Amino acid sequence: MPINPNTFPYHLDFKTTDFRTHPALYKIGVGEQGVLLVEPYKSEILPFWKFKDQALANTSSKKIFELFQNYLLNDDFIGADMARKFLQMGFTRARRYANHKSGKKYQKGDIDHSEGLAYPYSQGSSDKGNAQLPQQTDALFNEKAQVAQIFKQYWFKAKDDPDYLKMKAAFKEKYYSKTDSVMKNEEEINADIRKVTDTIRDTYPELLKYISEMPITNPDENNPAINTKKLEDYYDSLKEILAKYAPTHANQT
Repeated sequence: MPINPNTFPYHLDFKTTDFRTHPALYKIGVGEQGVLLVEPYKSEILPFWKFKDQALANTSSKKIFELFQNYLLNDDFIGADMARKFLQMGFTRARRYANHKSGKKYQKGDIDHSEGLAYPYSQGSSDKGNAQLPQQTDALFNEKAQVAQIFKQYWFKAKDDPDYLKMKAAFKEKYYSKTDSVMKNEEEINADIRKVTDTIRDTYPELLKYISEMPITNPDENNPAINTKKLEDYYDSLKEILAKYAPTHANQT
């Protein structure tokens, strides 16, 4: 599959790249991609990112959201997007430990499932693909679950901020490739699908019964939009399940 010029640029040398000086090199990517790579923003935000308990999470999320607002005031979209990613990572990391106290999701095995994978997947758990460890019985209510909700509140405020959304659109218009389709390619959509499916499986397992089978896409080189449209429709159906059923499910659990 050809490289999409609008995906996150993992091929760059992040130790020597200053994205404030060279904003055209930055790509938003999917979810939290690049959150611990993009400088100088990582060094500006990381010292404030803490999720050990609710008190630290409150201080941390408020401070990072303040940084987010300051980046917006300074017309620095990359900084705002990186702050948004740190808030999102506060939620996802806390949820990981809410579900599994050790932070380990999969049973240990003899096979390294990350071997041979491209970066960043090569940095993932070598046990991913093994049977999942049982969740904590209090996964929805324990300390880390409360921490996750604190970060989620500020993450959603950031990602839905009107000024952020305007700057995001302007950034894409200015720096994203115009010759290649800006539509997400199949790899990106599949990554989104995996993330939402993992959220449902880990946090709301009872909702799995509402998930239909993933569509099989037959490659059509003359019209790849047909394949991505099927996947995007499926992805939208997963998001709809979370939006409609997750709040009710959480209140009844």
